[in-house]
Amino acid sequence: MSPNRCLCPTGQIASSCASRDPQSTNSTSCMVSCLNGGTCQGTRCVCPSGFQGPYCGQPVCRRPCLNGGRCTGPNRCACNYGFNGNQCQGDYRTGPCFTQLQSNVCKGQLIGVVCTKNLCCSTIGRAWGKPCEQCPERPAPCRRGFMYNQKDRKCHDVDECAAIPGLCIGAKCSNTLGSYRCQCDEGQTRNPVSNICEDTNECSQTGLCYNGRCINTDGSFRCVCNPGFSLSTDGTYCTGQRSDIHQ
Repeated sequence: MSPNRCLCPTGQIASSCASRDPQSTNSTSCMVSCLNGGTCQGTRCVCPSGFQGPYCGQPVCRRPCLNGGRCTGPNRCACNYGFNGNQCQGDYRTGPCFTQLQSNVCKGQLIGVVCTKNLCCSTIGRAWGKPCEQCPERPAPCRRGFMYNQKDRKCHDVDECAAIPGLCIGAKCSNTLGSYRCQCDEGQTRNPVSNICEDTNECSQTGLCYNGRCINTDGSFRCVCNPGFSLSTDGTYCTGQRSDIHQ
């Protein structure tokens, strides 16, 4: 510091830090360093549009930066990895999709499916990613099964079969308006949680194997008849000479 000069709290270097009338101080006697094109008036900086702060060192973003983004210039956001857009509103991260969320625990991960959060939450998902993030209860601006198109500003049906490869494991995937359908092979049923076709336990149905015992097999079942009874022609019940045979 030069002899007889003071570094004031305002950042000014002067012979005295005593307050003076700003109107009597012109720019030639101002010792405050204004950044980003700011102009010094007395003991303060007048900042140009897009900057603020004592020395015009803080950029201003009129619309806030989202998803952890930082304002690094006038109306300019620096986005975290996986996000883009003027406000870091675009989310292009990819991860697993879950069909259930119970007590904040993600369940029903779709095996082999990796997609963006927007696609997952707009279609079949109730949660997405690792660590797991809950999907909005009501997707906006489109209802579930539809996604917003920025060009025509309309909601369009999502072809889940094309957009999410492997959605219907072991089944034929058919797109429907606002949804989709997994058509499993005969003797199999789609698990609503995992979305996988699993063997149907036909023995859980009532009326099968009357006067006998039902044994489930892969894709089918068979009846083992009680003593004195024989298997019906269609193999679904047992018949005999007793009065309580299947009607």
